[in-house]
Amino acid sequence: AIAITDHDTCAGVAPTRQAAAGKIEVITGIELTCEYDQHEFHLLGYFFDSDNAELCQVLDTMRQARAARFDTMVQRLEARGVSLPHDPTTMNARGTLGRRHLAEMLVKSKRVANVRQAFQRYLGDAGTIQAPKQRVPVRQGIELIRRAGGVAAWAHPSYHCSQQSLAQLHAWGLDAVEVDFPACKAGRARELRQWAQTLGMAVSGGSDCH
Repeated sequence: AIAITDHDTCAGVAPTRQAAAGKIEVITGIELTCEYDQHEFHLLGYFFDSDNAELCQVLDTMRQARAARFDTMVQRLEARGVSLPHDPTTMNARGTLGRRHLAEMLVKSKRVANVRQAFQRYLGDAGTIQAPKQRVPVRQGIELIRRAGGVAAWAHPSYHCSQQSLAQLHAWGLDAVEVDFPACKAGRARELRQWAQTLGMAVSGGSDCH
């Protein structure tokens, strides 16, 4: 089985199911951009109804906000003398837009050698090109996923994650916490597993590859 958990979109699920041709179970998934305690929080959803009207409305709003953010970052690059070919119609057809798409455009225009260099030179979190994302309050996000019939999990929890914060989120309906992901060290994974067991939560793992 495989879950496609792209940022703020379910657009990858249907083509993956088509490609899988019934040989692999494709789980409905998403990674919703949320906010918790004034920090960006990535909320995983699994097994939900991707046609849920409430969820679709929220995702459509976020898609539009991402498109506006993308345009802002293009303008900021142009202000620095980095002009890129940008067709909003074509780009919007690719689902929710993010810095990864912009990095690919920088590579294709030969402004940088690769995606990694694009982030180092232009698109890093602390850089002047970065623009804020629209975020859903995490409690609302958890409720949204669960009302759509899904399971909610904390994606790649940072070191802001404590047993106390995990307990609070669990009280709000969080079902699981990710304990196996590329940036997670063995000691931290054991700690997260222990907290999950204490709270009666499930654990998950993922590649964090979008």
